[in-house]
Amino acid sequence: MPEWRNWYTRTTQNRVSQGIRVRLPSPALDTVRPRACLLAFTVLAGMGVESKRGHPGSSLGRASRPERSEERRRRASAWAPPPPAQSSLQPVFIVLSLQLELYMEEQMSLISLALSIGALELLPEGRKLKSGRISPYFFNSGLFYTGESIWSLCLDYAHAASKMHPDILFGPAYKGIPLVSATAVLMHDELSEDVSIAFNRKEVKDHGEGGLLIGASLKNKRVTIIDDVITTGGSASEACKLIREAGGIPVACIIAFDRQEKGLEDSPSAVEEFEAKEQIPVFAAATLEDLITELQENGSEYPLAVETLPKILEYRNKYGLPFRLQP
Repeated sequence: MPEWRNWYTRTTQNRVSQGIRVRLPSPALDTVRPRACLLAFTVLAGMGVESKRGHPGSSLGRASRPERSEERRRRASAWAPPPPAQSSLQPVFIVLSLQLELYMEEQMSLISLALSIGALELLPEGRKLKSGRISPYFFNSGLFYTGESIWSLCLDYAHAASKMHPDILFGPAYKGIPLVSATAVLMHDELSEDVSIAFNRKEVKDHGEGGLLIGASLKNKRVTIIDDVITTGGSASEACKLIREAGGIPVACIIAFDRQEKGLEDSPSAVEEFEAKEQIPVFAAATLEDLITELQENGSEYPLAVETLPKILEYRNKYGLPFRLQP
């Protein structure tokens, strides 16, 4: 079992056994399976453990990721066995809780990083999108261009991809290529999971090895797609087509940020259209709900947050998607 799972399992078990409050995320987040989240709340209620919506109040939450990794190792090595379990439901809760806590810690870190480097812009005056809507925020994945920011983003991809148990990670050209490469490295180094990668060319190569695909063979393999965003769903759908033509099995698509908003004239969003068309789920490393939570809890840390947050909430109320369970 990877080290982070050991640490989260033991820490969560210790908290529950000692009656310590455990904080869980909102079930409306697309990056966590809502059914699992709702089940976690049900299990908590049955155990009599107090829960509080929001991201985990861990002292590691605001530290840099290398510092968190070192702190996890220190705390894991100093861990003492907890008292005997008080409920037969405790093992179920532990499995759900370690997934939810890890997701939320990484999500909040990604949002904080994106705000600090300008990849998430707060725009009180608004900016016109391709859809014609005036948005009070804007996400630009192209600003994750330093080693540290790429490491942080792709660690979130790695944790999300790990839940899909893929054989291969696929990166649609062009932005998906560096993302899939870095994600595979981090799955190996941080999670002790060795997965292969593949990606496509924009044009068929007519010399050398030729062909359209590069990397591992996709035949009879479970494939998770790694991309930056889904705007129209075109590149992700093309990736699914290529994977199936090569004999592979697309199982999920992971993106960096989901705006969680309806399409034009209240049609399904690009993410929903893609899910319905390709019959695979889409998960996001961060979502609009994560951005709102970060601004509500730590808005004083970001310029323009106080004046922009009400406009983001208004924008969500007007264009946001209703809560839905993952398929």
